[in-house]
Amino acid sequence: MLKQIWQKLFGKAEKSVESESTPVGSKPLPPLEDADYLLLWTQLQEGLKRGWDRERVLRFFAALGERGNDQLWGDWLRRYGERFLSVPTPHPDLARQLLLLAQFEFGYFSAVASEIGRQLLEREISPPAPSPQDADAWVEQGNQQLGAGDLQGAIASYEQALQLQPELLTAWVNRGAALFYLQRYEEAIASYEQALKLQPHNPNIWYIRGLAFSALARYEDEIDSYEKALQANSNFPAAWHSLGVALTRLNRYEEALRCYQQALQQQPDFPMAWHNQASVLTNLGRYEEALASYDRALEMEPMDVDCWVNRGIVLGNMRRFEEAIASFDRALQIQHDNYKAWLNRGIALHSLQRYEEARCCFDEALRIKPDDPDTLQRRQAAIEQMSA
Repeated sequence: MLKQIWQKLFGKAEKSVESESTPVGSKPLPPLEDADYLLLWTQLQEGLKRGWDRERVLRFFAALGERGNDQLWGDWLRRYGERFLSVPTPHPDLARQLLLLAQFEFGYFSAVASEIGRQLLEREISPPAPSPQDADAWVEQGNQQLGAGDLQGAIASYEQALQLQPELLTAWVNRGAALFYLQRYEEAIASYEQALKLQPHNPNIWYIRGLAFSALARYEDEIDSYEKALQANSNFPAAWHSLGVALTRLNRYEEALRCYQQALQQQPDFPMAWHNQASVLTNLGRYEEALASYDRALEMEPMDVDCWVNRGIVLGNMRRFEEAIASFDRALQIQHDNYKAWLNRGIALHSLQRYEEARCCFDEALRIKPDDPDTLQRRQAAIEQMSA
């Protein structure tokens, strides 16, 4: 089973409370040089090793603003990959990382990652074909194909294994993983349910079944899966966290809060759980606690743009407008084109009666989302106050 599947965590709580809070115009950041790309690439590789999913990878690029453009990154990756393609030495780990990134659909960058990754993989010595009657060998081939990004090939290998040995748990689970990556979620769930017939109290299988239901927006089924995972193993912080996310989507905030608290009791170094706990506390109007949770998340992930923005919104709700503006400024230093940061920075400045600066912020927000009615209305209100 791929580590990324076991660790995949779906999103953050989407609903947040808008603050009465507010940017100063900042200069565009200079273009990245090759040394900068290499440093950021190293950070991305470390993230992939820790199990970053597609959403987290796309957030990594979004946080770079204009410097996270997929065309620019694809051009750099082609230059970077040439040094590995120009020599015959195999680089299987790099090849597998590139093929994983290719599945994340980040435009031109993913296309280049797929091209280079497949060329590098072709240099590896192909293993001998499995014995037609050896189910374990078919599973091993499937695992290699899954790791290399050959999802269709992996499914075929697992199905060969299951024809020989229908009660082979690993084949059912990993077949589900390959189907999950192909976004064939109903088929993935069916595969996990076959696995659960063999091991009905396996918490990991219940958990990944929940992730598949989440992708289908079947939240009650998702919740049921996480609860069964926790019945089998209550010391499962990822399941507590994902259960909290599902409950938050249904506006069941008190229940979600208890889940995040359980996750953080078991795993205090869990920045996403701190962030999502803060979102729930915000929705419950418990702003001081929310602020403390955002601060804990930022200690571990100081480049999390959403966290800085939502922290500013909480400060705005507390009428601590100067601090809110500082939080929005931190977000805009990381991602200059962040609509939510510009909008809420403008709201905070308006609350401080700094109407000209507020209008400039709303102008920036409209540059990102032209004709947004709420922003247009706030901009007009700032203009009227300027002329009053």
